[in-house]
Amino acid sequence: SEKENTTWTIEDGTLATVSEKGKDGYVYAKKAGQSFINAFNAKVGYTKRILLVVVNSEEELSNTYVLAFEDAYKRTKPEDILSLSLVTGSAGFPEAEIQNIVWSATENNVLEITGSGKNVSIRAKNEGIATVTATHSLCVKPASITIEVRKEGTVLIPDAYSVAVDKIKGIVVGNTATLTASFFDSEGTPATTNLYSTIWEIEDPSIATISGNSNVCMIQAVGLGQTYVTLKHPKLTENVRILIYTANTEAELAVKWPLATDKQNYLLDIGESATLTINTITNDVDKTNGIRWSVESSSIINYSVISKKEITITGRAAGNTKITVAHDNSSPVVYYVSVRDPGAIDTSKKITTECIIGMVKGSSKTTTIQSNLTAAEIASLTWQSRNEGIVTVAGNGENATLEAVEVGETFVTVQFGTIKRNILVYVCNTQEEVNNYCAMNIDNQYYRIGINDVLTLGMFFSPNYPASINQTSYTNVYNNNVIEVNDDEGRGIIKGLAEGIATVRIENPDCTTPINVTIVLSKKHNGSTGQTSETKYLTVSKTLYHLNIEETTIPAKIVITGIGMTSAELLQTQWTIANTEICSITASGNEALVYPKKLGTTQISIVNPYSGNNIELSIIVKKKNEENITVPYISVPEEVVTLARGEEKTFTCTMINKVNSDPMLYGIAQDSTEFIKVTKAGNVITVMGKLPGQTLLTITHPDSQYETKVLVVVSATEGDNIIFLTTENNYVSLTKNNNKAVQVELKNYEDYNADNYTWTIEDESIASIQGIGRSCIITAKEIGAARIQVTHKYAPYPLEIVVRVTSDIKDNPIFITTQSNILSVKEGETIGANVSLKNGNEAEYSLFSWGTDQNEIIQLVSSGQQATIKALKAGVAYIRIAHPSSLNTISLVIMVEPKQEDSGIYITTDSALIQMKPTDSSKTVNVRLVGGNPEDIYGFAWKIVSYDSILRFSDGTSKPVIELVNNADVGYIVPKNEGTAIIQVTHPKTGYKLNITVNVQLYNAIKFSQANVSLPQGNNLSVSVEAPSGEVIIYESNDPTIAGVTGTNKMCIVEGLKEGTTIITARTLSGNSYDELLVKVNPSPAGEVKYIKASTNLLNLVNTQAAVVVNAELVGTGFTEEDNNNITWQSENTNVVTVYGTGKSCSVTPKGIGETTVIIRHAKLSGYMKRMYVKVTASD
Repeated sequence: SEKENTTWTIEDGTLATVSEKGKDGYVYAKKAGQSFINAFNAKVGYTKRILLVVVNSEEELSNTYVLAFEDAYKRTKPEDILSLSLVTGSAGFPEAEIQNIVWSATENNVLEITGSGKNVSIRAKNEGIATVTATHSLCVKPASITIEVRKEGTVLIPDAYSVAVDKIKGIVVGNTATLTASFFDSEGTPATTNLYSTIWEIEDPSIATISGNSNVCMIQAVGLGQTYVTLKHPKLTENVRILIYTANTEAELAVKWPLATDKQNYLLDIGESATLTINTITNDVDKTNGIRWSVESSSIINYSVISKKEITITGRAAGNTKITVAHDNSSPVVYYVSVRDPGAIDTSKKITTECIIGMVKGSSKTTTIQSNLTAAEIASLTWQSRNEGIVTVAGNGENATLEAVEVGETFVTVQFGTIKRNILVYVCNTQEEVNNYCAMNIDNQYYRIGINDVLTLGMFFSPNYPASINQTSYTNVYNNNVIEVNDDEGRGIIKGLAEGIATVRIENPDCTTPINVTIVLSKKHNGSTGQTSETKYLTVSKTLYHLNIEETTIPAKIVITGIGMTSAELLQTQWTIANTEICSITASGNEALVYPKKLGTTQISIVNPYSGNNIELSIIVKKKNEENITVPYISVPEEVVTLARGEEKTFTCTMINKVNSDPMLYGIAQDSTEFIKVTKAGNVITVMGKLPGQTLLTITHPDSQYETKVLVVVSATEGDNIIFLTTENNYVSLTKNNNKAVQVELKNYEDYNADNYTWTIEDESIASIQGIGRSCIITAKEIGAARIQVTHKYAPYPLEIVVRVTSDIKDNPIFITTQSNILSVKEGETIGANVSLKNGNEAEYSLFSWGTDQNEIIQLVSSGQQATIKALKAGVAYIRIAHPSSLNTISLVIMVEPKQEDSGIYITTDSALIQMKPTDSSKTVNVRLVGGNPEDIYGFAWKIVSYDSILRFSDGTSKPVIELVNNADVGYIVPKNEGTAIIQVTHPKTGYKLNITVNVQLYNAIKFSQANVSLPQGNNLSVSVEAPSGEVIIYESNDPTIAGVTGTNKMCIVEGLKEGTTIITARTLSGNSYDELLVKVNPSPAGEVKYIKASTNLLNLVNTQAAVVVNAELVGTGFTEEDNNNITWQSENTNVVTVYGTGKSCSVTPKGIGETTVIIRHAKLSGYMKRMYVKVTASD
């Protein structure tokens, strides 16, 4: 109805008339000429101008040239870049005149135009509205477009609405359901106007069809599956997604438990975090426990689990990844996550270059850029050829000399900071070939657009247009739902869909080099980075002390040592005794005197705010004559073991006060597997450093009443905190058809998994590669040069190796190499770097040139092959090293880490993470004000700021996890329900807030009830599992062709598929705990494999739900469809579930709470039975 309010006017009424109002405009032509028709609708807010051309004949039309824009209006943000392209009429436009098109803008302070011809780039500078016009002497009327520039945060929708609507809807195929959207204004009052502006859209009409009327939508299920309905309204700030899922029957619909999400695409800066939440139809605990999260690449993001339905992700490195959320009763949900470097582009600076350059082999050419850089910035410009086997480049400021080496195509890059421009250079044997060539490029390979913005990519061809110009293809490389890509007669039409980073690959069959264009859809531009701290820790000679009750005036003196800590820092040490009735303590700094008071056992906690670890001491007060019944305990030579990366140390565990103790029964648990590798041979333990960091080993033995803890510290050396690849083969020279093996080395991390290495080559016509793990075989194919890139799963930066293939190698090639491509240094410190000239003359070492663009981060002083680097401020800097005799240049990455700053007055405690069981008694927590006075203990304020229980009330709200009682500096925690709670402690003397996390869990680790199982092929069995209730458990089979696996956090179900042995792993999503189960699948006793396959091995039901239909079928040769109809079903406990049906389908009805097994049999499978495990829980 609002379309009917569109008004139409024509600027020249003598040329034609147009209808005044309506959604369609009717034009009656009077005489030949050109004019503009204006269409206006108040709902849209701007005028659409349409060029009208009236001619006397078709012949006249074919000779009339016109220019126009497809859009009349665009909106963007300051510093964004838009691409504008002109369209022409049916007569086309003379190629020789395209470069004579004149572009102008009404407000030069609002935007800036770069480029020429039919395609230009617009850089938005300041807020405002400007009109961009394109004119030509052959055209009667100019082409114009209005561009509005607004800053982020500007409210685009005044008086925005909120909406309430079902987020998940299940429908039986053939049935119809209704969705009603209730809109509310900013004050919460129901909206009654503008409801007819509601738009309903369906993603997959093969699953459901819709009929929308105002705020009501009728949905009919027409096929099986899942799809989304999108709700749109002009006053909604974001569209709303509603999941629709279907089934053939109500019973099948009841089994489904779909997963849905409000948002699928996320764009993060490095260091930025976001929370991902899954929507479900119920809060059923057992079904929730079946949710499985899977992250494609943890090198792009870090993630931490909040609950079964929620995780937090943080950008780690630039790139794209996806997160898959799965459940046995649902289609998976996929999140697409893009992470960008916030400094990826600086649009305040501008560089304009030639787009395509053609050269004859052996010739040279000078190219010049235009820019708005300062003289100092121009001097720091870097020029580089992507393939020096085709073209070499020698740059000097804004000018560069190109030398054509060999026939082919490559890019020459000029760069200032993060601004990079790519010139396509092609080399031919003759000038005639150069003139007849067709090359393709684009002025800009980086764009930022908004959601629903449309970007037109038009390629530049030179010196000739290809016959296949309309076959130019535009491919969305990532397919991550960020953009929609369409081809339109050789142009790429890009529409922004969701936040993220996308890459469009542009190819033409007549052009050699494909073009990759990066497109960022973003609402924000700023990010943050984290900090690291140095290693400091506490150590003590022993952790178990015996005191005699008769000697109450004779104390035990305990002295601790602070590694890496000053005396002033050691004075901040706090000593806390758990039971003051057993002992009293007088402590100061690193020393304490402990006096016995009463028979018994207690613990002393030692905490220092500067230390990376805490110490727990055990104190036993006994009678003097009880020496012969002293409690057994485990003794180790050192409570703290220090070693360097790659170093091994061995220590022996000794059982004190127990003879004939079995040395094979010692157990070891480690709180992290990242930093050390641990092996055990009886009571001898060997540790090897992998990465700088700390690991707490807990040593147990059945004969000891106490655990013994050993802290293993892997010391950081210069550069050890960065994992990187390096090689002695930075440059490889080969003759045609020969091959050579090269190797890389992974620094600061031990990894024997060959799958974590990836080898790629940019030009497979020059050489082929076969990379396996650290090694690669390079086979030379054609004369030229190419770059090999090696990446590793845990290394943030790739390693490049240059390969040059020649017809004959007369001399050893000269190239630059270094042992370390990445260096790490702390802010304010200085390190050294050196390179060598392989096969070069030492007399030429003085000719090395070192350069960096990041002079604000590092200070570089070089002399020959050596340089000193002083870290000025935290960040990442790059050093480029060249030599006139070298065939290559190399780059060093310098990681500058921030200084650790003093904290001032702050609150601390013994442990900020407390683990409890629901059955535990109360736990005491003490807090301290570091830098405060004794009387400050009365100023502490305690409160529970958040809690999230595993089991919830019927309305979905969380049950209390803990109770808190506090007095001054002491808090008492009583566990109530499994879950997580956060206690926040504040004090008026500091703005610092201490958060104490309390995890209440029945089990802290995963453990199978047995270590190994065997089963016949085609059978399944269950194994009990102990697992933390608050964790998602992931089951994986090392070889899923031998055994399949599924399960819950209480039971693992293994199905034997073929003869063999494999390992089943159960792990938490966070990776903090795991256990392994050895599975042996024996061959079928009958020789041929025949068994029953069920639609599920595990069925979770609620006692109040309707019957659920389960399917099964016979697998193997010799069975008929009639045999399938004779499958029998039996419940082992009809008080839990009953079954009804024979043949392929059976309905399972819950009767009571509990667990049981449904037995599936067939007369032709003698002695065989299939077990389906059923668990029925109570509804909320």
